[in-house]
Amino acid sequence: MSDDNFGLDPGAVYRQHLGEKLFGLKHSQIAEAIKDGKIPAPVAAIAGGRAKIWYGYQIIEHRRAQLDAAKEMKRAAPA
Repeated sequence: MSDDNFGLDPGAVYRQHLGEKLFGLKHSQIAEAIKDGKIPAPVAAIAGGRAKIWYGYQIIEHRRAQLDAAKEMKRAAPA
């Protein structure tokens, strides 16, 4: 795995119960962030199943976008 992927495997699946570790938010905050589109929505692990997952690439893309936004804010901040 590459450092560019934040230690995540793009092809791996990450169960929704790992959301606190992956996103640094509590369960209720994760639900709200998903609803507001602030983090990617997990998908059903299997059709008709209750288990929800994120693919590694979803989390990686989300983290890259947040890092880019933070860099942009830093550049835009007055010196």
